[in-house]
Amino acid sequence: LKRKRAHADRLHLPFTLKKILVEEWEVISQCGMLYDLPSKVSVRDALNSYLESKLVPMREKKEMDNSNTSSGKGEGDQMEVDNDNDAQQPSIADREKEWVNMVEGIALLFDQALPIHLLFEEERAQYGSLRRQILAQRRIAAYNDQLEAMKVDGVNGSE
Repeated sequence: LKRKRAHADRLHLPFTLKKILVEEWEVISQCGMLYDLPSKVSVRDALNSYLESKLVPMREKKEMDNSNTSSGKGEGDQMEVDNDNDAQQPSIADREKEWVNMVEGIALLFDQALPIHLLFEEERAQYGSLRRQILAQRRIAAYNDQLEAMKVDGVNGSE
């Protein structure tokens, strides 16, 4: 009891999130109800949507900067000041790469934490079953791809 209390004291969540988590725990643990898997919106989809919301303004700014440069704006002394600022700040391409790497890292962390830390005990069997189905489908698809490649090689080799 003391150990659980220590975790609760260290984990500061907004009241609304705590309320949602308690309600979810009650539905899953007490009522024995599970959500249908896979979800309509995956974590990867949500992260990619978030990434796009961050990258679109960066790309628009990059296009605007490129159009200003190509139209001849920013010549003379102002151009030198801009070059000094550009040397200090990472390029837009570098910032885009940082965002992509961050989102990939979060997705990887989620994939690793999901079966161990994020699922209720009652959900783990459902997750394991779904995971086995997905892996079997991937193996079948890979096998079919190999068969198709062998057929194409056979046709090309006999001509």
